[in-house]
Amino acid sequence: MNWEVFSVVQLLVFPFLPESPRYLYIEKRDKDACKKALQTLWGPGDYKQEMDEMLTEQAAIEAAPPKSSLQLLKDRTVRWQLVTMVLIYWFNQLSGMSTISTFSFDIFMESGIPENVIRYVTLGLGLCEIITSMSSSILIDRLGRRALFWGGYGAMSAIWVLITITLNMKTSLGFYSFVLFACVSLLGSLYTFFILPETKGKTILEITEEFNAITVCGRSSPEEKTTETKF
Repeated sequence: MNWEVFSVVQLLVFPFLPESPRYLYIEKRDKDACKKALQTLWGPGDYKQEMDEMLTEQAAIEAAPPKSSLQLLKDRTVRWQLVTMVLIYWFNQLSGMSTISTFSFDIFMESGIPENVIRYVTLGLGLCEIITSMSSSILIDRLGRRALFWGGYGAMSAIWVLITITLNMKTSLGFYSFVLFACVSLLGSLYTFFILPETKGKTILEITEEFNAITVCGRSSPEEKTTETKF
């Protein structure tokens, strides 16, 4: 029931959220609406430089020749970006987050929580997810993306280890399935800590150069000139 309530809240809030500045400026050609959206998101300002960068980036995108999926996979200049996207998706799917949501009732039952209390624990779990999402959106521009990635995966790995130990001490059943989630989360933490570059306050050119600087077996991807648009 709690998820239905949250879905209704989202539907009520969405109409009051600002439209994407880039969509307003590039697709709708509405300069004033774009500036207003930027001011809503980032505060008062002229944002002429940001709007000029949007146009420059769009011009570069339109000038680039279209590529098929196979050509994109063979393109070494974006190889590490593609690898990172796939791995992050894989880490998220196998880190255990969806398992908790799907099998929360059974997990809480095996943990010894009374059946009549589980619904409130599940509600609390949903509230924790909402609070975490809200706090992450606030911290992301202060701590950076990379720190939240490796810190979050590392915390999940430690929590899964504690859950495995606790459940095995409480029951005679062998609760070792969570070890897989702990290992995947640990891999996610290590990858994002050692490989993933920080994107906070950097242009696309700077981010691309950092990805190209990643070396494996003494080799790195070739550099390619990219339009500068700060994130």
